[in-house]
Amino acid sequence: MVGATGIPLLLEHSRKEERMVMSRLPGVDLTHWLQSPDSTFVSLRIVVTEMLERGVASRATPPRNVIVQLHGTAGLVDLERVTLRWSQWTLIWWFACGITNFRFLRLLAKYAPHPMTFSEHRRLAWQWRLRGDEKAVPAPGVNQPPSSRV
Repeated sequence: MVGATGIPLLLEHSRKEERMVMSRLPGVDLTHWLQSPDSTFVSLRIVVTEMLERGVASRATPPRNVIVQLHGTAGLVDLERVTLRWSQWTLIWWFACGITNFRFLRLLAKYAPHPMTFSEHRRLAWQWRLRGDEKAVPAPGVNQPPSSRV
């Protein structure tokens, strides 16, 4: 993913030794960042979107894999559990994109729910219900229409 914003560069790769060497992103992981500005999550949204557009879907995005760089933008590291797109129309790619988006929305709901749109809140609540976890349904955000606020 050469040129992708917020993704380390692949410097070396050996299939025989099952080894990769990647560049380092300066910054601190999200779990150690005290207050991330909204711009951090806007940039994370851009990183995730660009990653999916380039044909890489991450199945695991824990907060420790999100790097908040010194200037406040976000990056993703440790892309060990990915699905690569070989066709845009396969069912596997559709599920992989859904999982990636669910993981991103879950991070957003936990660390910065206020920039979430109404449709993102609805989608995340639907996905939580689909998983059978009613207790995990996030509270409605401030970006909802007045008639639907609790």
